Amino acid sequence: MLAALPTVVKGQASLSSPLPTLSLPGLSWALELQAPGFVVETDRVGADGRGRYLYAVNRHTDLVLSVRLEAGAQERTSRGCRAHAWEALRARSPFRMDEVLMSDVGELAVVEYVVKEVQGLPVQ
Repeated sequence: MLAALPTVVKGQASLSSPLPTLSLPGLSWALELQAPGFVVETDRVGADGRGRYLYAVNRHTDLVLSVRLEAGAQERTSRGCRAHAWEALRARSPFRMDEVLMSDVGELAVVEYVVKEVQGLPVQ
């Protein structure tokens, strides 16, 4: 199973480099993100090579793009991958996620949510 759970939230940060394509060691394919204006601040592969995390910011729109690509223990459907990744995100996120919407776009299982408050301050 490979799960990619892109997340876009509002925030602010400094800029460093343009978006790369995302892949993992040993894969013959890559995930390419078309996100004009976003610049990478964090791009790391786990020590075991089974996961990758990307964090990028668009300072003009005040949006943050967060993507996890992870090899799982077994093959699943896109909905199964979404359910697994969503539960993992909910378990470790410091934010309350509201207005959760799960949908399918072709073969892609999507989860969208809104973070309304961070550290007691409203997100606009």
